[in-house]
Amino acid sequence: MAIESDDITWFDEDDFLGTETSFPSGSVWRLESKIHEHSYYEEQSECEALGIHSEARGVFSCSKVSGNGPPTAVIKMRLQIPWWRTATKKPEVRAKQATSETPRAFSSEIEALSHLTKSGCSSYKLSILMEKLPGSDPGDSLFSGQMPRDERDSLRKAFKEAWLETVRCGVIHGDGSINNLLWDSESERCYLVDWEYWRLSKDTTCWEDRLYIRWNLAQDGPSHNLFDMSDWQL
Repeated sequence: MAIESDDITWFDEDDFLGTETSFPSGSVWRLESKIHEHSYYEEQSECEALGIHSEARGVFSCSKVSGNGPPTAVIKMRLQIPWWRTATKKPEVRAKQATSETPRAFSSEIEALSHLTKSGCSSYKLSILMEKLPGSDPGDSLFSGQMPRDERDSLRKAFKEAWLETVRCGVIHGDGSINNLLWDSESERCYLVDWEYWRLSKDTTCWEDRLYIRWNLAQDGPSHNLFDMSDWQL
């Protein structure tokens, strides 16, 4: 199980900002600002048994230098990092952990984004270039009580519309959490992001109100009935 820790800065702004990244399409992009980064460490035993890796993920705003595309976009970078509690080991020890193999989660996210688009060795360092979406993480204002009820209702309505749209495109997001949502209150649009875990939708896939709870957009009430919203905390 991954251990989330941000004790080390792997995407130092002094090292990354201003650098340029090119993609197979021929476009070149310059990193302008860091949006956030998170580190996910794995124990040595799990890495060796399951073939997984510790990883740092950084998200940057970028501007187009050349090639096709909009003037600005977002780049997500994934960087292999040492096993849990081995970051201070000697370089020759850490080098034995390195792999050039593309992690499954990276390939999975690319595949999911491709579905949505079509419907509408050293350690690895991989990048995804994505459209820069408006909005922000709704979690802070929702959980702090700063978001009024009418806006919370609008967020849930927009989330349902976005979820159904992705289902129509053939995919279901597999990591339900408010951390994987962007909320643009001005246009009242909600976006599902971070498609590392997903599955194909079916003809029988349908909306259920309990998805609001799964995505942290509501809390069940005293009866703990996931199919009756009448006593939910909205």
